[in-house]
Amino acid sequence: MTITPQRSRDGADPTRRANDVNSQHKVETRGGRTTRAGVRGRAAGPSRSHDPKRAAREQRLARQRLAYRVRIGVAILAIVAVLVGGIALYRSNLFSVTEIEVEGVTELTAEEVVSTAALPEGATLLRLPRSEMEVRLASHPWIAAAHISRRFPDGLVIHVDERVAAALVDTGEAAFWLVDSDSRALAQRTPDTTETVPVIRDLVDFEPVAGERSESEALANALRVLEGLSDEMLVRLRAISAPSVDLTTLMTFDDIEVLVGSAEDIEKKDAVALRIMEEQLDVVVHINVRTVDRPTWRGLDTGQ
Repeated sequence: MTITPQRSRDGADPTRRANDVNSQHKVETRGGRTTRAGVRGRAAGPSRSHDPKRAAREQRLARQRLAYRVRIGVAILAIVAVLVGGIALYRSNLFSVTEIEVEGVTELTAEEVVSTAALPEGATLLRLPRSEMEVRLASHPWIAAAHISRRFPDGLVIHVDERVAAALVDTGEAAFWLVDSDSRALAQRTPDTTETVPVIRDLVDFEPVAGERSESEALANALRVLEGLSDEMLVRLRAISAPSVDLTTLMTFDDIEVLVGSAEDIEKKDAVALRIMEEQLDVVVHINVRTVDRPTWRGLDTGQ
């Protein structure tokens, strides 16, 4: 059977038309280089590498990157210069301490405070072991707290909070012991040099160590009694006898003994004792207010 090629409606041979189309994309060879005619035709347009806007934008970005690198370099150099200068200043003798001022002292002298602080030789306001000095100051029996501040260009200010003596404990020796309200032994004093605080005597469990708190219960109770007494009773008070908590007794300048015992309800005990003193003036010599609701008293000739 013979197959006749089909022709298109316009009478053209389809095979011939396909050949004509392929001929448009025929590979051409020139000087050993092959190109397609269609590709060569597209390459003939303007190149993106020669776009003036793009070139200007790339130049602007390059300048910005350069400026950023310059700023970073300058910042690094400045930091290095500051560090080097700071180290040199720290190691120098500039700001040497030549003046020390002491504040807040009454019992202590400024010389004692400076000696206790122990400023190291060669220290400056920049090389100042302030924390160590404050710790040394706080270890002193009289100093509750201390703070050191710098005063440029060459000064220090040492401010101390001194402990306050609450009583003078008679230990039976020539020198008594000053104690604060926390039973802390502060220093030894003779009675003739300390007349502003009351005396506590007859303690049997008081073993003083400068700067340390006593474990004596009788002393702690006597100190709480003192805190609760009225001004009127304190004016009359000569001493407190405290062989024990239960036997704690107030001794007045007019030779009246007031047995108060525990410091519990001391304000009421104080008021009752003062009322009896007023009512039994020149008669009473002993008052017992340990049980504040049932007080008793004893006079020179009769007891009640």
